[in-house]
Amino acid sequence: MDALTLLSEAQQAGLRVEAVGGKLRVRGPRTAAAMVERLRAHKDAILTALAAAPKSHADREIARFLRVAVPDADGMGWHDPATRAPVVPPAKYFQNPG
Repeated sequence: MDALTLLSEAQQAGLRVEAVGGKLRVRGPRTAAAMVERLRAHKDAILTALAAAPKSHADREIARFLRVAVPDADGMGWHDPATRAPVVPPAKYFQNPG
């Protein structure tokens, strides 16, 4: 079975599937145990599909910030050392929307 189809079915069953250090982390209702076993049987394909999946906008912004940001000398902000341009931390992605 196709890994993306399995992931879609897992999501419909209320499961959250993520790759953590070469392992699958599956969270959700215990009633979906049969689906968890199906995921386990296709672990390698699932891990490959998760690795190839596009990242969210927030994940990309956080990765960019961590890649380029250097603290200012006064410790009050961040900048890109290559361009000396200010870099705004992606804090809005961590704020509670409520």
